[in-house]
Amino acid sequence: MGKTVLATIEAQLSGFLDARALAEAEARVNAAEATKMQRKAELDRANAALDLATKELARAAALRKTGAIATRDWDTAENRVQVLTRELQAAEFALHAADFEIAQAEAALKQAQHPASEKSDAAPDFGTRRRLRIERL
Repeated sequence: MGKTVLATIEAQLSGFLDARALAEAEARVNAAEATKMQRKAELDRANAALDLATKELARAAALRKTGAIATRDWDTAENRVQVLTRELQAAEFALHAADFEIAQAEAALKQAQHPASEKSDAAPDFGTRRRLRIERL
């Protein structure tokens, strides 16, 4: 009785080698850069809001000394500065995270542009394409 080939499995080259994957890597870099610009705008807005709240708190402090401000209004002004300070910190963190996203996207793009120069020591090098034949006896 002869052998019958049931299936042949051929390993494909890395997905980074095709034009679509390269275009996707470039698009991820562009998206990450756009996200960073958005995060920078959010940081600028948070800075401006905190600056205004700090000025309002200084005015409220002057009024508080003369008793010309309600306790509730003072508490609100003080709380606003605290909240906006936290929002500023969050915006700074988001901007730093955007930097990391850009670095990650650029690394993927670099690998897509030069796949042979980015070999990993963690993965074994199997050389060129391999073929596996599954036969029934």
